[in-house]
Amino acid sequence: MAELEHSSLRKEVLNAIGNFLLMENFKMPNVGIVKDGILNIIDLISDYYEEGKPLFPEVIIVSNIEFLDSIIPKIITIKRQELTKEEFGMAIKLCAPLATSGWIIFVEVNGSEMRYGLVSADVDETSPSIHSQVVGDLKSGESEHSVAYIRNIGKKVVELSGIKNKVIVSLNLEPLGDYSKNELNKLCNAATKDCDADLVVKLNTYFEKLIDEALKLGHGNLIGIVRDTEENIAKVKSGLKVNGGIYLEIPIDFQNLLMQTQEGDSQSSVNLRSHGAIFQAMLNHDGITIMTDKGKILGYHMLIADDVRPGDKLTGGARSKAFLSMTNCGHFEFCFYKSQDGNLKIWEKQ
Repeated sequence: MAELEHSSLRKEVLNAIGNFLLMENFKMPNVGIVKDGILNIIDLISDYYEEGKPLFPEVIIVSNIEFLDSIIPKIITIKRQELTKEEFGMAIKLCAPLATSGWIIFVEVNGSEMRYGLVSADVDETSPSIHSQVVGDLKSGESEHSVAYIRNIGKKVVELSGIKNKVIVSLNLEPLGDYSKNELNKLCNAATKDCDADLVVKLNTYFEKLIDEALKLGHGNLIGIVRDTEENIAKVKSGLKVNGGIYLEIPIDFQNLLMQTQEGDSQSSVNLRSHGAIFQAMLNHDGITIMTDKGKILGYHMLIADDVRPGDKLTGGARSKAFLSMTNCGHFEFCFYKSQDGNLKIWEKQ
């Protein structure tokens, strides 16, 4: 009788976490407990629900939270506790329902003790996220500090990032997608391509945070970008074949809304926030949300007519077919697709 072969996903993931911590220079005496704690967090947030509602908490683990003082103006300590691997799970349970609207969970490990709670880098709607500033595009080179940033990036897919290294952990049996591309960042660049140069960076930051939150809450999304000229917009409205859909009488102009907030008017900030909430609701409606390359929302709930041509490779259901039809129709400069299980696709007009 052939020897039974054992395959342990837990062992594989623990090894990957151990290598990550080594490369990120985690030299604390209880690093083994931290490794088990990170595994616990990854398992929990890969598919986390609270009272039937999906939650997407992000977690940062550090040896000293004070080194982030320059980018984290707000901190709320929830609990101080002896360091145990089980307490990492308790940190998620206690903090996950609170970790929304820019707040993330922090876990500070100091010797045999740990402290956890919530931190936020938000000063206003355009503040860069903690992720982008610590381990993302805006990180400042090398650091003497060790950081582990954990977030859900797809159905049972979790990203573990540090200053020097990144690990993608898939807890499902689906083929692992290419998570090296930053599809969301490219979408936001396309949506602000023709905006005022002085506002592009802030508008990109705002859109990236706003759309990312909407994508987490939705069951699949389609976004199309068109050129912002009167002639082209008229051409899109008359030529794009859709079965229903709503074109706004007056497009929502986020460039203008953001410009107004620069004047320091508190009402302008409220206007930006409330229009952002409407935009998020539109994104999670069935059909395509249409934006322009000047940061405007033209319409939503656009159910595009099928435009599948001989030789096209079609995989997936109705949303995949709609995405293919978007790329074929000739009206869009940039197309973005997110499936129900979290896969992302982008297409850009050459």
